[in-house]
Amino acid sequence: MKALFGLVFALIVVVGCTSKPHDADVAGLVDIGDGLKLYLNCQGSGSPTVFIIPGKGSYAEVWNVIVPADDPIRSSPYDIIGQANLVPSPTATQPTVAKTTRVCAYDRPNTRQDGPGRSTPSRNRTPSSRTSMMW
Repeated sequence: MKALFGLVFALIVVVGCTSKPHDADVAGLVDIGDGLKLYLNCQGSGSPTVFIIPGKGSYAEVWNVIVPADDPIRSSPYDIIGQANLVPSPTATQPTVAKTTRVCAYDRPNTRQDGPGRSTPSRNRTPSSRTSMMW
């Protein structure tokens, strides 16, 4: 139950109503200016756009997978999710939200798919990087 509440609170609505149509689902590196690129995964359509801001160590793919019911990790009293057998699922958070509106998740710099040799933006730069990703 704690995980469910955590997922709900992790979803933040950052873009209001917009009349600009969005492309179909997008997954890949997006140029955010100044030679910087971040991995962005957007699904669904409509507004408002839900923008998932990953916690430290999290990444876009996590919002598209689940821990299967038969995985022994589910009953572990320890936080060892890294050892789970994660599988893509239409019932994961991002695909579920995408059924009703547009939802985007991104990889924090230097985490997963943000590109080799990518420099980490400063704290002052991170909010503008997020804003650059929103169309």
